[in-house]
Amino acid sequence: GAANQPSRGETPDHLFMELFWMPVIEPYAISMPFATKGKINLNYQIAPFDYIKRQTALHALMKAERVVAIPTDAGNIYKEPGANGTGLGKDEWRRKIDAYKTLEQAEHLFASGRIFRSPTEICELYLVPEDYDLGQPSGQFERGLDYPTMREFWEDHRLTGDNTKERPYTNMHPRLTTKSNCFRIHMLVQTLKKARSSEAGFFDPTRDRVTGQWQGSAIIERFIDPEDPRLADLDYVVKDGGALLRNPSLDLFYSYRVLRTQQFAP
Repeated sequence: GAANQPSRGETPDHLFMELFWMPVIEPYAISMPFATKGKINLNYQIAPFDYIKRQTALHALMKAERVVAIPTDAGNIYKEPGANGTGLGKDEWRRKIDAYKTLEQAEHLFASGRIFRSPTEICELYLVPEDYDLGQPSGQFERGLDYPTMREFWEDHRLTGDNTKERPYTNMHPRLTTKSNCFRIHMLVQTLKKARSSEAGFFDPTRDRVTGQWQGSAIIERFIDPEDPRLADLDYVVKDGGALLRNPSLDLFYSYRVLRTQQFAP
């Protein structure tokens, strides 16, 4: 529950959510087998350009969610009808998420040289309500930071049920990934004509000539075809504690297709 989050166990229970991967089918069947097109990458930092904050999609994801937190001292009214701004109709118990402060936890993770390995790790981030702060983190990066201010917040809202705390994570998880499969590649391609007097393996601008140039971008997608005959004899179900490790990584079976090309012609 949120009063004790993030989970610090060796094998967090949120990893069970990985067994329930949901494809994106609206507004059309976006997700292809073993591809993550249409999902938002939790690893939004672009290496080595860590000064670029590619957080817009995550802000949009959190905008529709609310953190419901019922104060510990509201036991006499929290189940009353919502008349007169009390009980379940109390707006201050449904707070918007401050995405900037929430993603500070991801910044701390990246600063420690780590990344998100599973989209279920969203469950290890406090969803910071508006008008609240994470507070000064404590602990060590490699073991996971703790945020006492948010822990105190949930200690003051202990009437909140686990199902209510988990609901925003449940809504966000199907929309997240940690492994993008769709990329835009920018390129500048030239054809060269070598002079007989220049070295074959190098371009000498004083003697060689550029005979053609194409500049633009392409969107490519990597995917795995479930009908790939190379997969027919492989069994990725763990048997006798070791069958999974004896099989090659599925990364070896990726194929690539070009979805779109666009020429830059100023």
